[in-house]
Amino acid sequence: MGRSRYQEGTVKLVGKKVKKWRGGWHSYSLGADGVEHRHHHSTTLGLKSEMTKDEAKRKLREHVDRQTAQAGNVRPNPDVTFSWFWTNNYLELKKGKWSEATRSSVESVIKQHFISVFGERKIGELKRLELQKHLYDVAAKWSESVAKKVRVYVKSALDEAVEQDYLRKNPARKLELGDTREPNKRNLSGDELCKIFNALTGEDHLILKIFVMTALRPGEEFALRWNDFDGDVLRIERAVKRVKKGKEKIGKPKTKKSSAKVYVPQSLQVELAHWKEIVRPKSDDLYIFPSRNGTPKDAHNYLRRHLKPLAEKLHVPGLTFQSLRRSFATLIQGKGTPKDVQTQMRHTDPLMALKVYTQPIPESVKKSVEALDSELQTILDTIGQESQGSLQ
Repeated sequence: MGRSRYQEGTVKLVGKKVKKWRGGWHSYSLGADGVEHRHHHSTTLGLKSEMTKDEAKRKLREHVDRQTAQAGNVRPNPDVTFSWFWTNNYLELKKGKWSEATRSSVESVIKQHFISVFGERKIGELKRLELQKHLYDVAAKWSESVAKKVRVYVKSALDEAVEQDYLRKNPARKLELGDTREPNKRNLSGDELCKIFNALTGEDHLILKIFVMTALRPGEEFALRWNDFDGDVLRIERAVKRVKKGKEKIGKPKTKKSSAKVYVPQSLQVELAHWKEIVRPKSDDLYIFPSRNGTPKDAHNYLRRHLKPLAEKLHVPGLTFQSLRRSFATLIQGKGTPKDVQTQMRHTDPLMALKVYTQPIPESVKKSVEALDSELQTILDTIGQESQGSLQ
């Protein structure tokens, strides 16, 4: 039996009128004289019009893996790089298990914080000591969340390499997290929020007010349609998925418990109704905050192009959507019970036995949100009076 050698094979275009991807690779066998002989193989992978070159390469790799497995070759060669194994093996295995958002997040972290350093290293040459030193560096410079992702997913990928016989032992199996950088827990004060409110009008003012008073996540807010606004509540039934396109861009909220109703304070009810009169939507099925082509606004772009520049101009640093949710949780303290806060933020659902459409908003939650709204309105009135006084 010949040796098993790792190879990606080669992919090239063939055909004059109809272009096709053709893949080639080699296998090895021992002759009776003990001399190793190389055999060339090829296969048509598909039409150029139907697949990219990267897709053709991946299909060839899968084909070669099947052929070598059927031939009963020895365990895979550990000369594959971590980057190759991560992209062509591990992520392919997780494709059906992870959501697009999870995959995008994990890929981004591992690419930036591990593959950038160890991507071209052969997995058989990775050593525990160097991996541990690197993880300590990541933990010291970045957040605990980032360091945990690096540890968990590198270990998981190399566990899979052991399972598939690329490795005999996982060098990442006992990595420790070490001291991590303090997480950013920035939240805005009532004065800071009202500075921004005072500088906004129309749609922008309404967008920020919904964020602050209902504690929605950005994907949930920009997926709101007019028929989700029902009296004194907003129904949260969907969310914009940034990594998706077309119809698949709209999916379910973050968790099952996130699908619920949130209370809308009276001043926000009036503002929403007034905005509806201004825009006059042709259908209640349309988005409340559409882009120019009628799709939901892109939350990341809206924050980067509008909210953050304005906040920085007003000397309010650290504005993010997470900081707005934290601001709600902080400012509403003392105005209700922890259960009220949890109900509005939908972290835990005290009424989970009831269906979304029959789920009531407890009176205590309404009082708590109204109290916060009243407090912020008082600050806004004060800012307005001070501004008028400075102009006189």
